[in-house]
Amino acid sequence: MTILKRVVVYIAVISCIFGIPGAVLPASMQPVETGPLTLSEFLLETELTFEEYHAMMRERAESERYPHFLAANSQRYKAFQVLNPDMPFGKVIALVNVNADIGFYVNIESVRDPYEVSALVNKNFALPSGWMPSDFVNIGGGHRLREEAAEHFSKMRTAVADAGLRLQVISTFRSYQTQAGTHSRGVARHGLASADRQFARPGHSEHQMGLALDILHRSGFQFMTQARFQYTREFAWLTENAHTFGFILRYPEQYRHIHGYIFEPWHWRFVGVEVATAMHYEGILLFEEFYGRYLAPEVLGQVRQELLRASRQSRFPWF
Repeated sequence: MTILKRVVVYIAVISCIFGIPGAVLPASMQPVETGPLTLSEFLLETELTFEEYHAMMRERAESERYPHFLAANSQRYKAFQVLNPDMPFGKVIALVNVNADIGFYVNIESVRDPYEVSALVNKNFALPSGWMPSDFVNIGGGHRLREEAAEHFSKMRTAVADAGLRLQVISTFRSYQTQAGTHSRGVARHGLASADRQFARPGHSEHQMGLALDILHRSGFQFMTQARFQYTREFAWLTENAHTFGFILRYPEQYRHIHGYIFEPWHWRFVGVEVATAMHYEGILLFEEFYGRYLAPEVLGQVRQELLRASRQSRFPWF
């Protein structure tokens, strides 16, 4: 981005934060007002970096404003707050924005862009049944990840080895059909309710994205190996360092009622270095919360509209 464009964006962002008319935004933002956006689309259209966007949203939140508040969800926010009276309102807003208030597999939405590395896939957001990535890289042992995730996992595995530790990859990409078989066997063995706590339904698995992997400190995926992983040096290292490589612990124990799975210390998801780092330093453990605050398409679309309105009220026509 040129220095001039950065100055223009900066003034517009300040006007958005403080309610002061700002400057004209880049030409890419001027002609058409759009609805929901993916993160990549938003950053491309606004010419902001993720760090600039995140800083803007954080500053607005510190000013006791809720930049992720969506008027269409206002009644749902109130109802969810009644059920969770001790939950900060900002978190209430974020979780309602990702349909955490309506139950699992109730109102399923399609993932806007499955190639977006920060896309949300869970029990309410589904991938197309026939979709699979086209940029696979083999990371060894027949396991595959998308190219960006594979590159960062390779660096992370090297760093783990340099610390005298070891990571064993157990599972990475699984197709829609493979996940359907896994879930069906779980239902036959444990019943639907129990199976849903252990296995994603087809189309709802992060493994289908090619961005998730199951990793342990030793080979084998037996119950005792899984259960002990959270007490290992490897898990402690990942908890402290995985964000620098773009990975997050996807299903933390204290949020089982939100993500709907048993605690899985072995399941790590690549969301990109910028997002993972922001989550780590902001102290947000649950991806649903971070997504509802910053990444939900409706939130991104609303912020873009606010920036457009600020640019149209410009007091600086020479820009």
